[in-house]
Order: sequence, then C-alpha cells, then structure tokens
Amino acid sequence: MIICNETADGYEDTYFSWQIPLYEYHAGAYYGYHYFNKIRNLNSALVAFNSTGFTNKFVTYNFAMDYLEMNVLGARLSFSYFPAISNNDGFEIGGNLTSLGYYYPVGNKYVMAGFGMDIGYGRMTLTEESDNTVPNLIQQNGKNVNLYRNDMLVFDPNIELRLTLPVISFNFKTGYGLDASGKFWKLDGKMKDFTKTSFSAPYIQAGISLNLKL
Repeated sequence: MIICNETADGYEDTYFSWQIPLYEYHAGAYYGYHYFNKIRNLNSALVAFNSTGFTNKFVTYNFAMDYLEMNVLGARLSFSYFPAISNNDGFEIGGNLTSLGYYYPVGNKYVMAGFGMDIGYGRMTLTEESDNTVPNLIQQNGKNVNLYRNDMLVFDPNIELRLTLPVISFNFKTGYGLDASGKFWKLDGKMKDFTKTSFSAPYIQAGISLNLKL
C-alpha cells in the first residue's frame, strides 16, 4: 500500500479551451434605401420657389470590406453611393458617404449578428438647371447648372445579420445615420440665409459578400 501525504493544493489545475478562434474577411456589395425624412425643409424651400420637392426615399448602393474575429471584434470600411434623383422641375440631388466602423460579432461560422457603430463623411450635391440663353464656360449635358453642396458627418449605430456559406455570405444591415454636420448648403461659401438640411436617416440594405475564413 502506498500512502501519499500530498494535499490537493499541491497540484496545479490546468485549463484548456476547446474553442478555436474564428477569423473572417468579407468583401461585399449591398442594395438598399435611405429615408431622408428631414429633406422636408429643403422641399418647403423648393415649393416656396414655385418648384416641386423630392421624395425622401433614396436608393443606396453600398460596397464594404470587413474583418472580424468571431465573438471578439470586427472592423468595417464602406462606401455608399446615392444616385441623383430629379424633381422633374430643374433640380437633382445625390451624393456619397465613406464610413469606417467597429462592431461586436456574435455567432459561429454559419450565422452572425453584429452590433456596431460607424462614423462617416460624405457630401450631397443639389444641381439646379439655370438659364441657357448665355452658355456657361463649363456645362453639364449641354446645360447651365448651379451646384450646391452639403457636407455630412454621420454617426451610425447599426445591426447586421449574416448567413455564411462556403465562399459566399448573405447579409442584411439596418441602422440610423445621425448627421452631426452644420447642415449648411454651400456655393462659394456657406449659404447662411438658406434653409439648413439634415441628412439624418434610417436605412435598410441587403447584399452578398465573398468570404475567407482562417
């Protein structure tokens, strides 16, 4: 018989985790809508000018690249393009937005939910067709135009859902972009006597991305 006087405290507990880190890279394209509800201030000014307003629903094309470590952290770089829409009365409006953000990804190699915050800078451009009696030196499509610009600084809390298959992932993202800029329209300088326009907006978008897992 062997008697051991060693106490249990004399042994070290060894902890081993079976969880293997999951790293993913994604490059994708999305299609969706931004709802610029506060464009009503600009619409009111257009109506007062005997013109017509714009719809608040803007088509959005988004291109994004992101990297994540599942259940740890993800990072995203994206570019959104808003094709110009017309009020059919001499005015068009469109623009773009470039964003960088981080998110917390929860899930596994097949399904993920990401809770994030993006910060972006962009610009909306309002084009006004003017009198063509005397041609400008520079024209657009053979017409005289005035270009008014409105810079955006956007803070965007968002949620993204992702179904990941080999090579391809299906994505759905929604959020609310809060425009924290000065909201002034600019021609040669800030047009402080003209109505401010906020481009804060809720949005939805769906897309497909190519993925690489490590």
